[in-house]
Amino acid sequence: MKLYLKLTSKDSFASPRDLINFLFSNGRGESTIFARATYYDFKCKKIQCLPSRRSFEDMLALVRTYFPNTRETTLAKIIRNKNLNYSYCGDINKIVFRNGPDYFSYPVEYESNLKQYMRGYVFLIGTYTPSMLYNLFKKIKNK
Repeated sequence: MKLYLKLTSKDSFASPRDLINFLFSNGRGESTIFARATYYDFKCKKIQCLPSRRSFEDMLALVRTYFPNTRETTLAKIIRNKNLNYSYCGDINKIVFRNGPDYFSYPVEYESNLKQYMRGYVFLIGTYTPSMLYNLFKKIKNK
């Protein structure tokens, strides 16, 4: 699946990190809590998600649209370095990330909470489960 961002002629990014920074920013280059809207089509007519939190799957699809050879470990490192927080979204049954804390979210540095915090939640088949994300963040932490 490919996902797109609405871009102007001034908008560009040289790396997946730049793209994620752009995703969590406003038009003035300032960091925002929620991610920008994403679209299913290049012309940005079919909205995929309004400005909100983003799942690992969505961010990976978005990054791979613009940087096709991006590995999941690369995205995990970007998420960790950006200090994104995670929580569960019952609307889509996925773990989602936001740029900043709230009452129901945890920083990625507490990846050990993923397994405990997410017990009892239902997740979509084919999505990154708490165990998968835990192992991924643990893997990059140990490098």
